[in-house]
Amino acid sequence: MLIASIQCHHADTGGGMRAATTRTRPTSGRGVRFPALKLYERGVERRDLTYFMRVNNRTPTFLGDLRAQVGAAQLGVRRLQEVLARHGTATVRRAVEEMIELAARRFREEVRRWPDGVYASDVYVDHDPKGNPDIHLHCTVTVAGERLKIDFTGSDARPEIQAYSSFGNTRGYVVAQLASMMDPAIPKNEGFFRSIELVVPEGCCLNPPPGRSVAAGSITRAPRSARRSPRRSSRSSPTAAARRSTRSACRRSSRHRSAHRAALHRQLCRHDRRPLQCRPRPGRLGLDERELSGT
Repeated sequence: MLIASIQCHHADTGGGMRAATTRTRPTSGRGVRFPALKLYERGVERRDLTYFMRVNNRTPTFLGDLRAQVGAAQLGVRRLQEVLARHGTATVRRAVEEMIELAARRFREEVRRWPDGVYASDVYVDHDPKGNPDIHLHCTVTVAGERLKIDFTGSDARPEIQAYSSFGNTRGYVVAQLASMMDPAIPKNEGFFRSIELVVPEGCCLNPPPGRSVAAGSITRAPRSARRSPRRSSRSSPTAAARRSTRSACRRSSRHRSAHRAALHRQLCRHDRRPLQCRPRPGRLGLDERELSGT
């Protein structure tokens, strides 16, 4: 089955605050939740549904953005129909199957060249939007021949934190890291994805239980470091890449700590006119909002 899919970020989703990040824990505070609905019925836009979506959105251009997204998906459908008409369904099906098999085979060949072993790493995010400190991410990578296992067992599972990444988001970052360390000519399809043995325990910060807000899942410092480090280390072994990634994350955390405190101080000043006093605690990576507000 071939599906034309369009994914994008909208400026507002109707939550308690504009944009994605809020300090509310339940998902209801982040935005309006829509079940699976058909925006178009037999090729005709459902105006009742688009009206309902528009009145729950603060962005004046929301409907134009939404319709542009729909138009892009419709264009993708037409292009797929043209390919099927030109080459035939059987030929296209064989081509898709061969591309998936090619990606899986090339993935295994790349992993086979890596040294066997078990590699572990720990990263701490300063704090979540609520001020809970030291969000812990633990990752164990096992290379055995052509098999690759990524295991996040041991990552933070405290029930009070608000620093969750959805499973799909976590999987996407894993795929992006591995893709940056491999031959870019390898197709990024199901053959690539299913070759990764991924373990993300349900209930941890990288695979939260239902109802938890995942607004902070893609904007913490750790994913930003993760996006950069493998690219710089792609010419070396995974062992060197992991070492450089850890050192880079530590340097970046130290370098930006003062700037982060100042930015948080300014943000709180805009919402609270009470005098603010900073009282850093020894051994802490960052300051939470209670310390800055003097409470």
